[in-house]
Amino acid sequence: MNKKLEPFRMLELHLQFQKLEEKWENIKEEYENDQTNAEEYTDRLIKLTAEKIKVLSEIYSMEYEA
Repeated sequence: MNKKLEPFRMLELHLQFQKLEEKWENIKEEYENDQTNAEEYTDRLIKLTAEKIKVLSEIYSMEYEA
């Protein structure tokens, strides 16, 4: 990746991770308020967790390349 663009990509990844964290917390709160469909909430949390791992892996790979 272009060295000039790396700080912007890193910022973009951190913002993306922050949004995923917020979504994760919102889903968790929804589940705590309405536990009727635990499987749906679990599926949504697992998908978000996978996205978070993907973003974190890119952040860490950029950190270790630097």
